Amino acid sequence: CTASNSSSLIATAISHRRRPIGGSCVSVFSKRGQMRRGMYELVVWPGQVAEPGVTPGKVGKTSYPELSRLLKVRKRYSEGSINKIDWQDQLALKDLEVRIVAEKRRRGGLMFLNVTFQKFLLDSLEHSVVYFERDAHRLLPQTGPADLVVCPDPDINAANLSEEKHHAIERGVSRGAFDRERKPNAVERDCLHAIMAYPPHREISMEERDLVWKYRYYLSRYKRALGKFLRCIDFTRPAEVQQALGLIRHWQALDSAEALELLSPDFPHPAVRHYAVSRLAKSPMDELLLYLPQLVQALRYEYQQPASQPPIGGPASSRKQQQQQQQEQSSSADSSSISSQQQQTFDATTSQKSATSNSSSSAVEHLLTEALAEDEGPISYRRHAGAASDEPLTNFLIDHCCKRQGGRLAQLFYWYLTVEAEDAGEGEKFFGQVRNRLLQRLKNGNLDQRSLALDLKRQDRFVARLATILTAVNSERGDRLKKEELLRVRLDEEFPSAAAHARRDSASASPTSAVANASVGKTVAEQQQQHQAKLAKQTFFPFQFMLDPSYRAVGLDSRSAGLFKSSRMPARIKFLLEPAPQQQQQQKSPPRSAKAYTTIFKYGDDLRQDQLVMQMIELMDRLLRQENVDLRLTPYRVLATGREQGFVQCIDSVPLSSVQTSVLNYLRQCGSSPASPYGVKSEVLENYVRSCAGYCIVTYLLGVGDRHLDNLMLTRDGRLFHIDFGFILGRDPKVMPPPMKLTDGMVAAMGGQDSQEFIAFLKHCDTAYKSLRRHASVIVNLFSLMLDSSVPEIAMEPDKTLKKLTDRFCLHLTDEEATQHIVKVIQDSLSAFMPQLIDTLHDWTQAMKR
Repeated sequence: CTASNSSSLIATAISHRRRPIGGSCVSVFSKRGQMRRGMYELVVWPGQVAEPGVTPGKVGKTSYPELSRLLKVRKRYSEGSINKIDWQDQLALKDLEVRIVAEKRRRGGLMFLNVTFQKFLLDSLEHSVVYFERDAHRLLPQTGPADLVVCPDPDINAANLSEEKHHAIERGVSRGAFDRERKPNAVERDCLHAIMAYPPHREISMEERDLVWKYRYYLSRYKRALGKFLRCIDFTRPAEVQQALGLIRHWQALDSAEALELLSPDFPHPAVRHYAVSRLAKSPMDELLLYLPQLVQALRYEYQQPASQPPIGGPASSRKQQQQQQQEQSSSADSSSISSQQQQTFDATTSQKSATSNSSSSAVEHLLTEALAEDEGPISYRRHAGAASDEPLTNFLIDHCCKRQGGRLAQLFYWYLTVEAEDAGEGEKFFGQVRNRLLQRLKNGNLDQRSLALDLKRQDRFVARLATILTAVNSERGDRLKKEELLRVRLDEEFPSAAAHARRDSASASPTSAVANASVGKTVAEQQQQHQAKLAKQTFFPFQFMLDPSYRAVGLDSRSAGLFKSSRMPARIKFLLEPAPQQQQQQKSPPRSAKAYTTIFKYGDDLRQDQLVMQMIELMDRLLRQENVDLRLTPYRVLATGREQGFVQCIDSVPLSSVQTSVLNYLRQCGSSPASPYGVKSEVLENYVRSCAGYCIVTYLLGVGDRHLDNLMLTRDGRLFHIDFGFILGRDPKVMPPPMKLTDGMVAAMGGQDSQEFIAFLKHCDTAYKSLRRHASVIVNLFSLMLDSSVPEIAMEPDKTLKKLTDRFCLHLTDEEATQHIVKVIQDSLSAFMPQLIDTLHDWTQAMKR
């Protein structure tokens, strides 16, 4: 073989007598300019000397098409260009060689010469050698014009004229009367219903938007279609916006749960926000409490709005908002003074009472004012620079907090704002400003409102002192028992006299003591006012209890305080509670007695995610009860009082790990009944079956992870519930986690998979799953308002949160398909082997720690 000047390889086959047998030649570089690599099978031309262009070595496509294709396939396989599958390759290569040999014979017995070109490796990687002409690196001056000429296009960012014309024709004002009488045909109606079934976060195509606009009057009878209609509006076109806002007034009224969607940043127009707030105003107080975390998050979008526009309600509503803002801004910044208008109202109300009562009320009010002003400067607020001139949601929430029944709302609103203000960034200082507005309204209000402001102040002071104590205790050296003893001592030092004094004051204000004092010339009203005057002098206690506002906390039981076995050692705190006076007056039932309330105070843990999960469980429980489905859920109270601290209600229960060997025996101990099936009372067994089904569906829909038998709890009446929600939305630290936590031991307590109780369990799961699928939009709307929050699992991937949630609901399935799906999920959870292994390892680890 020799290389010619034309970069060709010339090969001549000769005999032993040095006579040529045949020749062949091939170019060293391919047509792509790369040096050939690997083995080539060259055709040998018999009786000829190799010469470029006369004796080509490569098999031509025109002369030998099939042979050329087969040889290329074999070469590509040898170079690794085809994925190798051993069991298939053995069969395919054998067949390939047979077909190549047959093709050679068919072509008259051609001779072939195998030539192998060198491969170049550098750092174990194969590299190509590229053809490079001499002096190719030299730069030559450009003598002619450039091939590519750049011409500026002034209309490159302009709108498409055809689309603009189509949009103007379809949504013109002149078509309004004609569109009012439009009715969709069967195909269009099915398409509209499919659009209405879209999840809130799904994008609507341009064709679907035109279809919704075309039949907007037809859709106005469906209240759930309003959100989809508003998503089809181009809010940059005034004429289109005017038509849309005019139609909203005649739309079927939304429920408060559906109005939450309109508070998201997808609807920036202030008039839409006003309408959403007007619908929330129709909801009862307990429903507002349920949606309050999302309403607080929605405040951030209110303070990002452009200049305000007239609300849907008309100029009267706008003037009302302006008058209210002027009244707030004109109020005194000094919280220790009462405005003249409020003082006149107070005097007009109290002038009908006796002189003694009037003087006592003034004394109580004076003491409240002093208590509120103590250790605190004047509270003022400054309107956020980017805020609109009217803030409908802020004003609505503050107004409801100041109502007679708004104590619970004001308390939660205050703590939610406190947590957000602590975690706020540079552009989110408005949370602290809204909190200051709330405190200012309460401190400048009537007697009940000022008392509520004092309660909030005491709660704040108590939580700060308790966090300081727990931090100091955990920083001390020693084991857990020593730290528990130190905790009890510190609690006795900080809160002893306040608790005892509060209990004595409460006893003196009891009905019995009031009657005794009335016999010496004092009325019950005077005794209550004296009681409030004494309470105003206290430092910490009493205050409206954070987790149960129907009671007032009057002290702590320091002897029962303890620390849990955990890395952060949360504290067990038992509060001494007494019924709130307002609750006793409003209830017609006999007055309730004092009680102890055990809580867990966590310091160093972010409880906002647990708080969100508990809110969802309470919401799902309410939605199921509306359809007469009671699954015995246990939504315990969780309140975050800071970014890394908060209270959790402690339910009397045991972890399932302590009774996993025989859950049925534990149920027999809780409610033994020899005449009942399995020796367990029917109500206890039913509580267990229903609660298992409820929490299986709830935790599956929310994607709760890190489930083990230590965070599954069981009460003495048979209710099962979950705790510790550090992983949600499908994230789990364990390997191959099951879709839901359901073990053989849990099913064995129902009598096994062949029992009637397990069949009832499956029915409850199916009913709950299909019922919650019908309310998926409400749950998704609540999560959509949390996308900009600092909840860990949501903040990690906010763009995927809604998709993770909607995938669990399987909204594309029919009810029959949904039943098959959830039954398969239950079967997969029961048959999973990895969770059983992990539970065993977890039990061993916990046993070693003990």
